[in-house]
Amino acid sequence: MAHDIEVECSNKGICDRVTGECVCAEGFYGGACEYMACGGGIENPCNGHGQCKSMMELALIANDNGDATDFTYGSDPNNYDTWDGHRIHGCYCDDGYEGYDCSLRTCPSGDDPATYGQSDEIQLFVCTATSGSFKLKFRQAETEYLPYDITVPELQTYLNDLSSLKDGILSSVGAVTLNYSSNSNVTCTSDGSNVVQINFIAIPSDVPAFIPTVDQLVDDAMGGTLGSGSFDFYTNGASVSTYTSVKGTTENDVCSNRGLCNRETGICECFPGFASSDGQNAHGFYGDCGYRVPKTTTYSGDYQ
Repeated sequence: MAHDIEVECSNKGICDRVTGECVCAEGFYGGACEYMACGGGIENPCNGHGQCKSMMELALIANDNGDATDFTYGSDPNNYDTWDGHRIHGCYCDDGYEGYDCSLRTCPSGDDPATYGQSDEIQLFVCTATSGSFKLKFRQAETEYLPYDITVPELQTYLNDLSSLKDGILSSVGAVTLNYSSNSNVTCTSDGSNVVQINFIAIPSDVPAFIPTVDQLVDDAMGGTLGSGSFDFYTNGASVSTYTSVKGTTENDVCSNRGLCNRETGICECFPGFASSDGQNAHGFYGDCGYRVPKTTTYSGDYQ
């Protein structure tokens, strides 16, 4: 059984016999030198560009592809496997910084413009309701309650205003566009006949599904009570009616895999023939090397 024997200064320091205090080795602190410090050291943890947190704390804020998780670590004090939950610390870096000590600048990421045969993510949903309201959540951002009969174009505006879809997106039409199948552009219908398609035009790779909240959505055919309405999503190749969702297969690589990231500045240094894109492989100022420069065109350094 490991870590059940107490040793002087945790074997990570020397006892000062005059004061009875531990003088800890570099990278350790605490009365018994029992804590491992964050990158950047005791005096400047995370280099001022992040928060120093224990493994227990880091588990609580972990995410999977941007979605919150229910991970825990060290919550059971009697579990020897997680004895280090509150002893070992790591950096939770601010936006724009990364690395174990948050000393590296983050460069833009995007789709590789030199690869082909890939698809943007397409998600489908069908909402069945006769009154009430709903919310949609993507990653860690959520809309307010929206009326069941909101039009699809209006819903598109609300979705593109979500911070999880808005941040870093340069497209004039936003991160997603919505199409609908029925003659009516109302989002929720009484017969569930309107299939709404969400096209991810500016967020590469496979992305998590939207999560609906339907506790205020009403369907008279299902009893007419709050929560009786339905909001069904179809992703990763699942079909509804004659429509099929698509799992995103584009890359989300640093500097679009067509340049080198300068970790001191956070600026991509693009390879010859590639330049900054608009996030959708056209020319723009996103800084991700995601634009393939036509052979007859030369751009100045302002666009690299």
